Amino acid sequence: MQKNASRRILWGLVFVLFDIRFNSIDLILPDFIGYILIAQGLREFVTAQRAFRKARYLAILMIFLSLPNLVDWQIDLGERRLFKGNLRSFLTGDLSALLPRQIDSMTLVSTATESELIDRGRTANPTKDKDHVLGEYSDGTTVLILRYPSSEEALAAMQAKYEEDYGEGYFGQGVAIQGGKSTSGDGDTIFTRRATRETNERAVSLWWNRGWDWWNPWSWTRPGGGWCKRNLTIIEGTPDSVATFQAFRQNQDKPGAIRVTIHPLFPILLIGGIIHLLLIWHLCSGILALATSSGKERLAKLAKRRRRLYLTVTIIGWVFSVLLFIAPRFDTIQPRTFVSFTIRDIIQFIVLLLIIGLMRKSLPLLDSSDVSQPVPIENRS
Repeated sequence: MQKNASRRILWGLVFVLFDIRFNSIDLILPDFIGYILIAQGLREFVTAQRAFRKARYLAILMIFLSLPNLVDWQIDLGERRLFKGNLRSFLTGDLSALLPRQIDSMTLVSTATESELIDRGRTANPTKDKDHVLGEYSDGTTVLILRYPSSEEALAAMQAKYEEDYGEGYFGQGVAIQGGKSTSGDGDTIFTRRATRETNERAVSLWWNRGWDWWNPWSWTRPGGGWCKRNLTIIEGTPDSVATFQAFRQNQDKPGAIRVTIHPLFPILLIGGIIHLLLIWHLCSGILALATSSGKERLAKLAKRRRRLYLTVTIIGWVFSVLLFIAPRFDTIQPRTFVSFTIRDIIQFIVLLLIIGLMRKSLPLLDSSDVSQPVPIENRS
């Protein structure tokens, strides 16, 4: 009975390690089947070590948390530079992260947050320096990003600027006006969402960033969306430069642009990754305590080393994944990024293979006849 149980755990780890997908569906060796096998196997050892009991509870939890990974459904969030800027701004509150350093031939040459400069000839601006930033590009195009306490105030400021700051008197005669409408949840038309005024030489475009809802992952695919609903972007330059910047903000990328995709249920997968880490930790801890109480010093040292190795590699992988999106000048290390991702995945694969190897080495100990008997309290981990 114990021999079959220990091999269920081993096969369960194999199911979790290998993903063989057809049309993005994990039809062969699905993870949730692996966690079912692990939970069934650990049931025979819950009285042997407290760590095995904890591991079994985590395996049962992972049966449900691994279900979203059954289908590798990815939502396209747009071009990588835009996504990185939105994420970095959301996490740090730095509006300057929303100013791309390079768009075609336009290069960002300076940024400013002084209220005196922002308010010059402009109305309805936020009062705090951290809530506005002005960027100037090499061709003379300026981009002003304003952050308001609510989306309603951002829309009201947009309406005021469209009528007062950038009205017909700002351009003179021969003005071409384009605009769009945004609606509230009940369908009522509110303020203009996007407005453009231009002549042959100059153009101004006002763009309200509609934002993405964390509770509704499918809203992330909306054109022109971002991480905040309260930002108002004002672009001033030539008609061509304004159109180029506006196309970038709407994810209208050139062919071959490196785009970002993400699973719509990634928060659940993230929690699942943490629970899986704890499961492996307690599984190794159970083997460590059992080997120590049985006098298997070499096996105990091996379990301790591989438990620590798995924890270290997993946490480094998580930290590295986050830094890839929020680290400054990410574009300059693009060639290294692919290699780093590949090396990280290979290392994690090898480490999990080592965990499976540890499980195989501990099979004789787990299959012993006295494993199911309670271990004295003083020998428990």
